[in-house]
Formats: sequence, C-alpha cells, structure tokens
Amino acid sequence: MSLSSLSVLLTRPADESEGLAHLLEAERALVVNAPMFEIEPVTHELNLDLKSRFQVAIFVSKNAARFGASKLLKATGDSGSLVVLGIGPATEKALKNMGVEGCIIPKTSFNSEGLLELEQLQSTSKSKRVVIFRGNGGREFMRAELESRGYKVEYLSCYTRSAIKGTLLQKLKTKSVAVPDLVVIASTQALELLVSKIEAENLRGILDAQTLVLGARLASTISSFGFSLAPIIVNDFDDTYVSSRIKEWVARSL
Repeated sequence: MSLSSLSVLLTRPADESEGLAHLLEAERALVVNAPMFEIEPVTHELNLDLKSRFQVAIFVSKNAARFGASKLLKATGDSGSLVVLGIGPATEKALKNMGVEGCIIPKTSFNSEGLLELEQLQSTSKSKRVVIFRGNGGREFMRAELESRGYKVEYLSCYTRSAIKGTLLQKLKTKSVAVPDLVVIASTQALELLVSKIEAENLRGILDAQTLVLGARLASTISSFGFSLAPIIVNDFDDTYVSSRIKEWVARSL
C-alpha cells in the first residue's frame, strides 16, 4: 500500500525518528522531521559504588540504556552482581548492544506499571536498594511505589533533554505541508513542547490531526492538550511495528 497522500509530523529526537522516516518515505509518505528536543549525555564522572550499594538497577528508557550502560559497567566491572531491569524491548536491546546481558523486561506492558509488576520488584521483607537510570526530571510514580514496598531508591541522571529552538511553521513550509495528517508523539515532554509551538505560532489546525502516541498514559492526556481525535496507541516504538500501525490506520480511513 502506498502512503503517497499521507503527511506525517515526527516529533521525536532526530536520530530516533530516522528509521521510521525512511520506512514511511519508502512508501512515498511526506515526512516532516520536527524534533521537539534533543538528548545529550551527562558527562560528569560516576562516583557511586553500585556493586556494594544497590541490588537492583532499573533503566526506564532506551536513552537511559544508551547513556547509562557504560556508567553501570564502569562502576561494577560487570552487571552480574545486580538485577538489571528495563522498561521494554528497545531498552533491552540497547543494553545488550552496550555489553549488559540478562536484562529483564515486562512481558506485555512496556511502561512503569509493567515494570512494577515484575516479580523482582514485589514487596521486600528486608532492605533493598534500587538505582534508577533516567534523564533529567520525570515522573515520581515508580519511586513512590517502590518506597511503599520497602525499597530504598536513588536516581542516576545520565542524559538531559533540551528543547530545540526554531519554528514549527518553517519545518512545515519546507515540505509544503499546512496541516499534517498524522502527528507522532512519544513522550509527555514532546507533547507539551509541540502544543506550546502550536499556540505560539497560531497553528491550531494541527490539533485536528490524527495522533499516534506511545502508551495508554500518554493517550489519556491528548484531549486535555486540545487534540480533537482519539489517538492511535502503540506500546512499543519499533519502527516496523509503528509503520504497520500507520498503514492499518490509512487502510481503515480509505
């Protein structure tokens, strides 16, 4: 099926959108790459003695794995002394590529709730310490839930997100797109930055576009940000899978 009549706005960081953009362009879709933020590693040295202080290491995203795995290995020599948990297949793959084996991920729900259902994180009768690898900021839900179960939790921020300057209007004009047919959004931060640009640049027509979002939690916030249509929900941002979901949506819309 050709996607030649479809225009798609991608809002993830440029390197994360590259694979999906190639797949969609191969189907003749018109792709507008408009990253809402860029990701940079935290460069400070890690002084934590992970091997002696923690029993569990949690990676909450692929980027946490990309930028945190080397810190884990440097601080432990290997990951064998820690239980390593990841939020989903992309995180597991990134850890493996970085040399961290044995990562355990949820079976179905690739989110914080899914992680918390793992048997390795059930209530503990003795003090256990958990280190969570993540970016700057984020939800406190996982920490609060783990602490209620008796765990002691610390964060290790291994990357930062910085909003990208520049106008969304110019990105759209470059591809001669007034309003995209589909907007792909993978995080609450990207959603917030996108809506701020829509408001600032008087592009409210985009709020009537179809959205595709990562996870039910993000989907539940779409209408509160002004989008009029119920989103397409994906539980994993594998490029081939997302591309197939877009093709399914286009087929139903014909």
